[in-house]
Amino acid sequence: MASPSSPVKKRPRTQSLPSLPSLTAEQAVPISAEDRDSKRLIVVLARACLETHKVSANGGEKYVLLNSDDHIGVLKKMGRDISDARPDILHQVFLLLPFFRTVRNKGWRGGGFQTSINTHTCKKSVRQKFNLSNGTCNILRFQQCLLTLLDSPVNKAGKLQVYIQSTKGVLIEVNPTVRIPRTFKRFAGLMVQLLHKLSIRSTSSSEKLLKVIKNPVSQYLPPNCRKVTLSWEAPVMNVREYISGLEDNESICVVVGAMAKGKDDFADGWVDEKIGVSNYSLSASVACSKFCHAAEDVWGIL
Repeated sequence: MASPSSPVKKRPRTQSLPSLPSLTAEQAVPISAEDRDSKRLIVVLARACLETHKVSANGGEKYVLLNSDDHIGVLKKMGRDISDARPDILHQVFLLLPFFRTVRNKGWRGGGFQTSINTHTCKKSVRQKFNLSNGTCNILRFQQCLLTLLDSPVNKAGKLQVYIQSTKGVLIEVNPTVRIPRTFKRFAGLMVQLLHKLSIRSTSSSEKLLKVIKNPVSQYLPPNCRKVTLSWEAPVMNVREYISGLEDNESICVVVGAMAKGKDDFADGWVDEKIGVSNYSLSASVACSKFCHAAEDVWGIL
């Protein structure tokens, strides 16, 4: 014990601080395309729409994502409702969960959004291969849902796969490791690039993060997979109890309408049943989050 008269030694100011904990969740390895048996949650965003519009810029022309905020005059000239150009809703589904927006829809349980894309810049052979129309190709209103899905723990655990199906039948595969832009402007540019080039590659590798693939979506589903779609008229079920009722090796595919309004017949030809998830009108983002949270609880993903 030091005497009272001895000077107190000060700690050196160069002392290193303890390392801070990492705040970035590690991305688990997603389930490979060859693995057809592992249990997973598959979400299909159906009837999504996205439309590009050619505008003059700096003495030239460029394509932009048509939206109700920047192109309300264009929409009026075309005689279209501004609700047909709401790609911002898609952007929010991919954003963080606390920023959900409830959208009232009259046709089904689980809201949505709509957009389309111009495919004049695609080669004729490419348009025919991927079922792209010569004019406007409605693709996705999915950004809001994508951010919700890709930010979820079930995706970070490698147990989620997302597909987007347009109103014109174009099918897009979303790589679970892709990072969707948080700002709408960057997201809009990404969508224009995707639908003109048919794929988006990683900057650090040749891996495709977003790509247009051949229909039908059912050929990419596991053989032991329960396929359901959300409907306003279907009986309401507890999502957690529903997923708990799956078999040990049974996956689940949920088809969510990605349009502002309309009938819920977008998957009648291949789903097993229709279910409701709430007594209230929900946005597609909230509907997706309910399945993500339920899968995380049942499968023990923290």
